[in-house]
Amino acid sequence: MTLKFNLEIFGKCLQGLGQGLMQGGILMNTTRMIHRGGMYGGSIWGCGTFMPWGCTPPLNIWHPMYADNTTNPYLIQQGNDFATAQAKQIFDQAYEYYKKQEQQFGPQFPPTETDINTATQIGKEINSAINKENGQYSITTSLYSSLFQKENKTDSEKEHLNSAYKVSVKTAGESYMNYIDTEHGNADRSLSKDEFTDYMMSYFCIESAEQLSPDQKELLSEIFNKLNLNDDGKISIDELSAFIQYVDTVEDDKKDGKITASGFDAALRSFTTDENIKPKLQSIHVDLYSE
Repeated sequence: MTLKFNLEIFGKCLQGLGQGLMQGGILMNTTRMIHRGGMYGGSIWGCGTFMPWGCTPPLNIWHPMYADNTTNPYLIQQGNDFATAQAKQIFDQAYEYYKKQEQQFGPQFPPTETDINTATQIGKEINSAINKENGQYSITTSLYSSLFQKENKTDSEKEHLNSAYKVSVKTAGESYMNYIDTEHGNADRSLSKDEFTDYMMSYFCIESAEQLSPDQKELLSEIFNKLNLNDDGKISIDELSAFIQYVDTVEDDKKDGKITASGFDAALRSFTTDENIKPKLQSIHVDLYSE
C-alpha cells in the first residue's frame, strides 16, 4: 500500500492544458490587438501615417508576434514557454507539499484508494489468516501501526489515522469480496445467500450443502441476513467492509488493522449471542461511508 503521485505526469498534463488555453485564446487576442493598433495607438505598429493607406503593415511578415497561432512558430513557442512556467510553478508547489507529507508520515502514509491493489491478493491473505490457528493478517501498513502505537498523538495524526484506517478497511473489503466472489460466486462483486453459504462451508470444511446440519444452516442464514444490512438479498462490498472492521475490533475494540482467526471466530459467534449485532454493523457502515 503505497502513496503514488506522479509529479512528472501531473506537470505535463498542466502544461498541455496551459498550452491549449494560451495558444487558443489569450495570445491570439493579444496579436489581434497589436494588428489593429489597439495596443500601441498611433505608433508605427498601429493605424497612422506609417502606411499610405492608413492601416497597419503586414505584421505577419514584419513582426514575429503576428500570425495565425497554429502557423507562427514564435507564437507557439511563447505559449509553450508560458504554459511550461505556469505548470512548473504548480508542479513545484505540489512537490513541496508531498515532500513535507513524506517527511512527516513516510512514503507509504496515508494510502489512497486509487493507489492500492484491490484485486484478490489481500482477500487471499485474509482467508488464509482466518483459516489458520493463531492466524493473523494486517490490513494496514507498518507505518500506520507505528503511528497507531504512538502515545500523545496530535489531532492531525489522529485524523490521518482515521482516514488511513477507513481506506484500508474498504480496500480489504473489496479485495475480500473479489476473492470470495471469484472462488465461490459468479464474479458480480456481490454475494448471494447461496454463494455466501458455499464460502462458509469451505470455512467449516464441509464439502456439500447436504452435509450441513440444521443448526449450521440456521447459523449461516442468520449470519447472512445480518450482514445484508439493506436487506436486498445480497451482501455488497461495503457491507463486507463493515464486517471486516467488526472482525478487527470485536475482541479489543481497537482499530489496529489486525484480522485474526480468533477475531473471525468471535465475530461469527456474536451473530447468535449479540442481539445488537446488526445495529453495530450499520453504525460501522455509516462511519465508513458517510463522507
